[in-house]
Amino acid sequence: PWLEPANLGEPVSDPNAKELYPFLTDDGLTLYFQSERRGGKGGADLWVSQRASVDEPWGDPINLAVANGGGWDTAPHISSDGLTLLFSSDRQGGEGNRDVWMCQRNAPDAPWPEPVNLRALNSSHSDEHPTLSRDGKMIVFASNRPGGQGEFDLWMSRRATLESPWTPPVNLGGDVNSSKDDRDPQFSYDGSLWFGSKDRGVLITRPVQRR
Repeated sequence: PWLEPANLGEPVSDPNAKELYPFLTDDGLTLYFQSERRGGKGGADLWVSQRASVDEPWGDPINLAVANGGGWDTAPHISSDGLTLLFSSDRQGGEGNRDVWMCQRNAPDAPWPEPVNLRALNSSHSDEHPTLSRDGKMIVFASNRPGGQGEFDLWMSRRATLESPWTPPVNLGGDVNSSKDDRDPQFSYDGSLWFGSKDRGVLITRPVQRR
């Protein structure tokens, strides 16, 4: 069974600010999250904290300035190889109320470059909370665009290779989505998809084994 939750405490948790959407890298040494603490560039910024080993305390969070745009920057997700950062933002230059943006770097220890808008995925509505499969060939995100089952739905796009363009997003359908809010997806190590649903709680859907 899961142990009782424990607050990470300072310096990661600021008692005077909201911290949301934590994302822990595969090695357990880097923690990305959204915070409204002082020292940011906008209403909510992406911050990152690191530690030398899993037995050592977290270091002071650093504002991920290159990714923050002065408004709301939220829901960070790091690819399994550590080379891609996805997040949601309402910054200028987007397609809708909130878009999916991406930073890509050449090495896990290289600095993040300026983000780019993933226009192939975004709409004139809100597109949020992106998550990548471990092979980097599938992305799932939440959107309130037309064609869904309810308020926010989970949508999916694929690409043949890491260099290929993304296919037009498709709705995951009524077996996954509901007439309420369905959002905050995350892939687990085995490919299962976790997400949060308004009025339904935390849900999990597992991949169908093809014969």
